[in-house]
Amino acid sequence: MTELSHESFAVLERELEARTADLIEAQAYQAAISDVLRVISESPSDVAPVFESILESATRLLGGYPTAIFRFDGQLVHLVATHHWPAAAIEDARRLYPAPPNPQMMSGRVILSGEHQALDDAFSSPDYDHQAATLGQWRRMLGVPLLKDGTPVGAIVVAWSEPGKTPQREIELLQTFADQAVIAIENVRLFNETKEALEHQTATGEVLRIISSSVANTAPVFEKILDSCQHLFDAEQLGIFLVRDDGLLHLGAFRGTEMETVAKLYPRPLDETGTAAAIRERRTIHIPDARTIADKLPPSLRSVLDRIGNYSLVFAPLLWENRGMGSIAVVRYPPKPFSNKEITLLTTFADQAVIAIENARMFNETMEALERQTATAEILKVISESPTDVQPVFDVIAERAMALCGARIGGVTRFDGELVHLVAFHGVSPEASNAMRAVFPMKPGRGSGAARAILERAPVQIRDVLADPDFNPALKDGARQAEFGSSLNVPLLREGRVIGTIMIARKETGTFPDKLVSLLQTFADQAVIAIENVRLFNETKEALQQQTATAEVLRVISSSVADTAPVFEKILDSCEKLFVTEQLGIFLVRDDGQLHVGAFRGAAMEVASQGFPRPLAETGTAQAIRERHPVHYPDVGSVANLPPQLRVVYDLIGNFSFMIAPMLWEDRGVGSIVMIRHPPRPFSDKEIALLTTFADQAVIAIENARLFHAIQDKSQQLEIANRHKSEF
Repeated sequence: MTELSHESFAVLERELEARTADLIEAQAYQAAISDVLRVISESPSDVAPVFESILESATRLLGGYPTAIFRFDGQLVHLVATHHWPAAAIEDARRLYPAPPNPQMMSGRVILSGEHQALDDAFSSPDYDHQAATLGQWRRMLGVPLLKDGTPVGAIVVAWSEPGKTPQREIELLQTFADQAVIAIENVRLFNETKEALEHQTATGEVLRIISSSVANTAPVFEKILDSCQHLFDAEQLGIFLVRDDGLLHLGAFRGTEMETVAKLYPRPLDETGTAAAIRERRTIHIPDARTIADKLPPSLRSVLDRIGNYSLVFAPLLWENRGMGSIAVVRYPPKPFSNKEITLLTTFADQAVIAIENARMFNETMEALERQTATAEILKVISESPTDVQPVFDVIAERAMALCGARIGGVTRFDGELVHLVAFHGVSPEASNAMRAVFPMKPGRGSGAARAILERAPVQIRDVLADPDFNPALKDGARQAEFGSSLNVPLLREGRVIGTIMIARKETGTFPDKLVSLLQTFADQAVIAIENVRLFNETKEALQQQTATAEVLRVISSSVADTAPVFEKILDSCEKLFVTEQLGIFLVRDDGQLHVGAFRGAAMEVASQGFPRPLAETGTAQAIRERHPVHYPDVGSVANLPPQLRVVYDLIGNFSFMIAPMLWEDRGVGSIVMIRHPPRPFSDKEIALLTTFADQAVIAIENARLFHAIQDKSQQLEIANRHKSEF
């Protein structure tokens, strides 16, 4: 009985020791698991400390010497952490990883099967890489998969230096560590995705904030987009490319020394760039490895490949409705392909860039429209304040056209039917202004932009003034002094007839955009309104003055029936004022057949009158009477056979314009009205018609006086006859 109790006690003691060992082991397992969980909680963004804790615990608890954790990205296996690996094994791993899952390696077997794998002796397994086992100095091996949703995402491998069987508890413990590794990986993934999403949202939010605070200016938006791309994509070479109105692709903003070199190649035709394909296909284009498609790259991207070597590149097009506005480009070298998330994010930045561009465009168009309306209002105000003088209108049009078009120079010319006159000029130094003004007036032709616009009756652009072979040399000198390279000239058209031009000039050479041509045409229309207003006002005023003058002459005629002198004086007064001349005369054919001076004004006419009376045939009046219409000499100096009295005046005062209006009564010439303008200024058709009216009034006065005197004479004769009859 005593011996049985002793044996039972020994059994109980052994069971107690075993259970105590199991408890200690379980406690060690729990402690190790707790340590790993603690590390997981303390490393939400980094798996490295977790892997280190797992490997250290596995080595300690399983008695294994070398341990390792592998990651599987769906294609390749990567060695991500090791513990107690010999240096030779680590060096050999560079040969083996990363690589597709290999059944000759424990990691490959586990990942391919998705289940735990155990080897009693790596040296005795014909399918295992014996070189790896030799360099790693391991025999027995155990591997368990890292499973996420049943799919292998990696493996943990433990090895021992001695061969043998692997207990189930070691498999279960290692699987527990594998599950913890998956938890750590998933935590880090979720943390990084959340952090990445937050960074993306923050970046896009900052861009939107800049957009809202920089409505009129895209530059701050572009800079913020490049800052965000540089940070989020880990890239140094970035650029924002823009399609301008000239159809060329320009580099709007960039980062990086290589992109600075690229900037020197722009602007360039859109079709020679990668942006063209992105716009044409309306999608983001990703080039993971430029060298593999070198023969298909556009010229601009091939030149980059030649300079910096291989690279990865992504182009996100800037698209607005059906129009391509440019692109955002990001370059990585050495090459590192862009992920789908990165491509999506870059597309978001491209959309934000388009919003900024459109905002700026609409804002600037609104401001432009407001500036145009303001300028129009200013011009209309000047027009209303200057009904009799067009010069202030020309001045403000030239100044506002220059300002609104962003030009260096603004100018206005008038065309009188024969010559082009420069009437307003703004934006240049006095020296340059004098050099260019000296060329005017000029005839329509090829010598200037204004002369061409008048000749062609259409807008004319001179892309390069200094290189234009037909441009007037003196104007080229003025262009050099004023530093302008191209000009735009729009004709002023009234009822299809050219009456002048508006001109702007800028420093740059090249073609002006259509919107500037349209804007300048608006100013041209306003200039025509001003000219027409002044013309109508002056014609109305002129007609009123003429009517007043003729009415005054008629009044004097009615009150001076017997005397022509007051009538002649009033006619000369009116002519002197209406024709702006100081040399006038009225000549009369007397009964002796000679031409006498009836009345005159001016020193030159006084000299001419000294040769009178003289035979009618020797005077210009004879021609006017003979032809029964006014005779007009716009330029006396060009007339070959001047009448003697005109030659005397010419010798005295030099060249002048001359007009004779005959005074005719039925078939008889009774004299003329003569007018001289010095210096010469031809008489208009209206002036000739008006002088004819004054001549007719003078004839009425002469005939009234003749009839009055004839009636008086007849009355006296009758009175004498009656007296004689009475005496008889």
